[in-house]
Amino acid sequence: MSKTSQYTKEEITATALELVRVHGHESLTARALSKAVGCSTSPLFTVFRNIDAIRDSVRIAAAREFEEYVSDAINYEPPFKEYGLRLIRYAMNEPNLFRLIFLTDSPVKESVNPFALECMEEVKQQFGLKDEQRDMLLQQVWIYACGMAMLILSGAEKYSEEEISEMLSRQFASTMMLIQSDYRAENITPHHK
Repeated sequence: MSKTSQYTKEEITATALELVRVHGHESLTARALSKAVGCSTSPLFTVFRNIDAIRDSVRIAAAREFEEYVSDAINYEPPFKEYGLRLIRYAMNEPNLFRLIFLTDSPVKESVNPFALECMEEVKQQFGLKDEQRDMLLQQVWIYACGMAMLILSGAEKYSEEEISEMLSRQFASTMMLIQSDYRAENITPHHK
């Protein structure tokens, strides 16, 4: 007969998620988690096969939390700007979870893009964009918003909500102007004078 644990996968994951939320993903060790749960490590590994399985479960839980946080952006006008604002706000309010989702080598990142794509479909329809134009807009604004979030997260920059909104608007508008002008930027390779 196999061992059973009085702790469920969900309870252990929730405790591990809080540990990461407060102390960062590097703090998620079997010892730290067993202390937070209030048990030895044995019940943890009765439910999960190893610490990597626990980490994977936490990544999935963090991604779901992020998805919930940004999912309502589609109900705003323009939706993609609201998504960008929420992405940056999430980085400011949940820095350790943002790092876990976006700054670690994790396949979970792929799960957050459907919400961005849904918002971009709205923009595509609104501005009559082709698929490749939509993709270019997504790439440019996504990189800009993530870059801004990371600068804020690192403490290198501090922006007010109004400044963030204005900068996202400028990036969106400049990219839209580039797209609408049908300008094809050439790859400029630096060379020695």
